[in-house]
Amino acid sequence: MNFRNFEAEEKLFARRTLVVTCFIILGVNLYRLQGRDHGYYQTRSNKNDIRMIPIAPPRGLIYERNGILLVPSGTTLCSRTTKWRICRRC
Repeated sequence: MNFRNFEAEEKLFARRTLVVTCFIILGVNLYRLQGRDHGYYQTRSNKNDIRMIPIAPPRGLIYERNGILLVPSGTTLCSRTTKWRICRRC
């Protein structure tokens, strides 16, 4: 006596065929991206780089309401060191 469920086997076969087809499609696309179009994407990645472009601020002098200059339009550098931070590393 052989009890086989042919409907269940057909559904299982269809599912397996779908999974294998998906893996084949993924493999073909992987080959296309990594093998065939490698040069194109390498060129695009080399051009995708950070470039330093200096942009001058579009502001002028900033005054407070009493007419005292708060911020000049030139470059200002400030540095501040406290004794606590220097001695803590010793």
